[in-house]
Amino acid sequence: MANLFKQTVIYAAVTLGLLLSACAKDLAEPDNGKDGDNGKEDLTDIPGDFDWGTTTTRQLTVKVIDEYEGKYYYTIEVYDENPINNPNAKILASGKTNKNLSFIREVVFPKTLTTLYLRQTDPLGYKYVTMLEVEEGDMVFDYSVARNPEKTKANATYNTWGAPANYEELFVRGMEKATPIKNNGDKLKKNGVYKIIEDYNGTIDFPDGKFTLYVAEGCKLRLNKNKEEYKLKDGAEIYILAGASLEANGGQDIEIEMDEKSGIFNAGTISIDEIEMGGDDNNVNTQCVMYNHPGGKIYLNSLSMNGSEIHNHCLIKVKEEIEFHGAGSKVLMNQNSSLVSDEVEIDKETADCIINMLAKSSFETNELKKEGYVKLLIYGDPKSLSKSDYPLFKINKSIKSGDNSVIFYQNVCFAAKKIEGNVVCYAEQVEYDNIPVHLEGECYGKEYIPDEKDPTDDSQTPDHSENSDQTASYTYMFEDNWPNLGDYDMNDLVMDINIANTTNDGNATSVKLTTTLRAVGAAKDLYAYAEINVEGANKMVVPLFDEEAHALMLGGDNQTKQVINTYSYTCDPVTVIKTYSLPASVKGTVNAKNLNVFIIWGDINKEVWNEIHLAGYPGTNKAATSSTSYQYKYKYDPKKENSDPASENMMWALMMPTKDFKSYPKEGISIMDAYDGFKKWANSGGKEDMEWYMSPNENSLYKENQ
Repeated sequence: MANLFKQTVIYAAVTLGLLLSACAKDLAEPDNGKDGDNGKEDLTDIPGDFDWGTTTTRQLTVKVIDEYEGKYYYTIEVYDENPINNPNAKILASGKTNKNLSFIREVVFPKTLTTLYLRQTDPLGYKYVTMLEVEEGDMVFDYSVARNPEKTKANATYNTWGAPANYEELFVRGMEKATPIKNNGDKLKKNGVYKIIEDYNGTIDFPDGKFTLYVAEGCKLRLNKNKEEYKLKDGAEIYILAGASLEANGGQDIEIEMDEKSGIFNAGTISIDEIEMGGDDNNVNTQCVMYNHPGGKIYLNSLSMNGSEIHNHCLIKVKEEIEFHGAGSKVLMNQNSSLVSDEVEIDKETADCIINMLAKSSFETNELKKEGYVKLLIYGDPKSLSKSDYPLFKINKSIKSGDNSVIFYQNVCFAAKKIEGNVVCYAEQVEYDNIPVHLEGECYGKEYIPDEKDPTDDSQTPDHSENSDQTASYTYMFEDNWPNLGDYDMNDLVMDINIANTTNDGNATSVKLTTTLRAVGAAKDLYAYAEINVEGANKMVVPLFDEEAHALMLGGDNQTKQVINTYSYTCDPVTVIKTYSLPASVKGTVNAKNLNVFIIWGDINKEVWNEIHLAGYPGTNKAATSSTSYQYKYKYDPKKENSDPASENMMWALMMPTKDFKSYPKEGISIMDAYDGFKKWANSGGKEDMEWYMSPNENSLYKENQ
C-alpha cells in the first residue's frame, strides 16, 4: 500500500528498473527489520481483534416440506442475488435435502450483504426463490412456516375472510318488502327498497342518497346511458342475484360511481364499461365495497379504487386498466377466484394498498406500474399448502415498482416476465414459464393446468455437484515482504479462487479449485497453495497451480522475473483448475472460510517455507514461524525490536468478493490511495465503510486495456 507510510517518491518518475526490484528482497527466515517510510498518521489504533475480513459466516439450516416422504431429494441453493431476476447471481452454498437428509451449511458471504436468496428445486423440477434476511447467529428457514403475521382478514361484517357470505342472508333477505319497478325512466326515492322482477331495459334515476335495488334471479337489468351519471352514495346498495345480470344496453358506455359506504353485491353477471369506487382523491374514507359471490362474474373495461375493498369469490375481468389512487385500497382474493386485467396502475399519491390471496386464487395482469413511495403489499395464504394449491400473482410483461417496494408475504407464487425496480419477495417467486399451481374452472380468466411430470434424475440421488461457473469467487491480494512491511499496493500476487464441492449426504467427497492468476507485482519467486481446514480433511495442503507464478503467466521457459499486470498490461490472466479427492472423514463442505489460502516466496524446495497468509490464519507445519511467534497470525507486531507502533496489526493479505471488487491498485499506489474508505474501515475494525472496495479511485487501479 503505497501511502500506508508517507511517500516521498513521485511514482510517475519511477523507472522500470525500480519497478522490477521493488519487492526483490528475499528473506530466508523472519527478521526484525522494517521496510518503507512509516507515516504514523495513515493508520493508527487498528483494533487488535480486527481480522481484516470482508466476509462473514452463518450456519444455515433449511427445512423443506417433503411431499414424497423421503423418496426423492430437493436441491437447495443459496445465492447473493435473485437468480430468477439476475442471471449473474452467484451460489454461496448448495446441497440436497429431504425428510431424512438435513441441509445444514456454513454460508460465507460479504459482510455488506443483508439478504440471501434461497432457491428450492423440487423433485418435479419446479424452482422457487424466496428472500432470507441475514440475522445474527445461526439461521433457520422452514418452508412450513409462513412468514409475517397473518393480515388476511376482511373488514366487512357480511363476509368472513376465506368463506363466502350466506347467499340467502345477503342476497334474498329484504326482497319481500321491496317495491317492484318496471318502467323505463323510473325515479327511485331516497331510503327506498326496490326490486326488478322481470327484464328491464332503459334508464333509472338513482336518488341522491341511500337506497337498495335488487335484480331478482334470472332477470336482466339493461341500462341505457342516463343524462346524469349512475351514482351510489351514502350507503346505497345494488344486489345482483344468481342468474341475474346488470348490463350495458346495446354496448353503451355505462359507468357507475360509488361513494360513501356504497356497495355492489354480485352473484350473477355484471358487464358494463366502468366502476369507479371511491370517487376523487378528496374522499379519504369512502369504504366502498364490491362483493363477488361464488359463481359471480364481473366484466369491465376499467376499474378505479380509492379507499375501497373488493371481495372476490369468482371472476373479475378488466379489459383495460385497474387504477389505485387516493386512500389505500384492498383486494381480497378468496379461494378459487381470479382477477385479470391488462394493466394495474398505482398512483404516486396513493396510500399503501393490500392484495390478500388465499389458496387457488389468481391475480394476473400484463403490466403493473407503481409510482412514488407507496407500498403494494401482497399477502398469500398463511396455511401450509401443496405447491399446486398456492395462489398465483402473475405479471405477463413487466412490473415497475417505482421508488419503494412491492412486497410479497406468506404462501403465494409470484411470476413475472420482467422486473424493474424493487420487488421484495418473502413468499416464493417461480420461473415465468414453469408454474406449478393448478387453477382450473369457470372462475379463472386463464386456467393453469401443469403438465404431468416424473421426478427428475437429479432428485433420485443425494450426490450433488455445484456448478463451478456459477459459484462465488474471491480475489486474494498479497504483499510479499513478510515479515517486513511493504508498499501496500497489494498486488505482489493477485488471484481469484472459486470453490466447488461434490457432496454425498451433505459432505464433500471432492473439491474443485479454479484459480485465475491475474497479476504478479514482484520479482522474486512466488507460489500459491491452500490448506483445506474443513473438518476431517486433516489439513491437506494442495498447490493452486504447479508452476512458479511468473513462469505460469509468461510461459514455462520464460525465467524473467518482471512485474506482470501491475504497471501496465503484460498478458491475459491464466486459469488453472484442480480437483482434489477428500478423505471419507470430511464433515461439511469446503468454503472461503475453511480454505486457508497462502503464498510462498523464495525457494519452494527448502524444509521451511516463507509463507504469507491472511490475517488470523496460521501457517502450515512447514512455515517459517510457529504458534508462539509474533508472525503466527500474520499481523504486524509493534512489540518487536525496531518496529513502529503506528503499524500495529497491519496485514500482508486481503480477500475480497470478486463480484464487487473493481480491481487492485497499480504498481506503487497504496490501496489507501486507490480506495478512500480503506483507512476508515481498518481503523474502525471493519465496522465502518464496509463497502470501501466498491468505490475506488478509478485512475489508481490497474486496467487491462491500459
